[in-house]
Amino acid sequence: MQWHADEHAQIEQALKAQLGTRFAISQAEPVSGGDINQAYRLHTTAGAMFIKLNRAERAAMFEQEATGLAAIAATQTIRTPQVIATGVTEHHGFLALSWHQPQPAEARDWQQLAEQLAALHLADAATDNAKPFGFIRDNFIGTTPQPNNQHSYWPEFFAEQRIGHQLSLLGDQLPLPTHDVCQKIARILARNTVKPALLHGDLWAGNILFDSAGPLLIDPACYVGDGEADIAMTWLFGGYPTGFYDAYRAHITKPDDFEIRHQIYNLYHLLNHATLFGSHYLAQAEATIDNIMRHR
Repeated sequence: MQWHADEHAQIEQALKAQLGTRFAISQAEPVSGGDINQAYRLHTTAGAMFIKLNRAERAAMFEQEATGLAAIAATQTIRTPQVIATGVTEHHGFLALSWHQPQPAEARDWQQLAEQLAALHLADAATDNAKPFGFIRDNFIGTTPQPNNQHSYWPEFFAEQRIGHQLSLLGDQLPLPTHDVCQKIARILARNTVKPALLHGDLWAGNILFDSAGPLLIDPACYVGDGEADIAMTWLFGGYPTGFYDAYRAHITKPDDFEIRHQIYNLYHLLNHATLFGSHYLAQAEATIDNIMRHR
């Protein structure tokens, strides 16, 4: 994907509809934007912006990302970039966001992230207005469709709409008795009562940004679930600084069976990575399933 001359004009026109006819883009500067999108810093008459592009048929992915960012922002617990616009041009779907200059995180930034993430996970509990598990609409985890049919029972939701869904996408790449795996996972998850929490949903380190004002959450795959699912993913690719976990656990205590629960929650991401990126993750997923099936 490249920034075409006609792309410039079409995106500029779409943003003019949001920001006024005097708006103009002077430069599109390529920046890092993840594994699946093309990303640019736009220099504009309204200041710097961040924009992501993908194929036009994937525009819904950006629309649902904007919905997730808005859901997190509505809790007033942790910052997200401001959504400026989503749209579709001849070549691409796009998502335009406020620009935040990244900077290295210090210990206090990780502590602030943990405290604000705990506040996000506790936001629904504080209102005594528990939401059903799932989300207001289906969305995406990376480019993979993520079903979110709302459900009152967490073990069944996660077993069917997370693990069962991913196993169905992999098909004969991972020939396992899906029904047995999902039943086992539901039985383990049923041992703890879960309070519904709004999750980021894809909380690896690449989806956290720090600027001069502290942390922001980016690239969400939001749904209402167990807050431990977000914490589990922080460990999937090596973990965060110790101070992050200490600060989070000062607000939300560690469940007794967190190790097996974290394996179950991270299995979802291993299966999705196998779907997106191939066989390297299949072996990890299969080993995790074997461990879960042997758990008593």
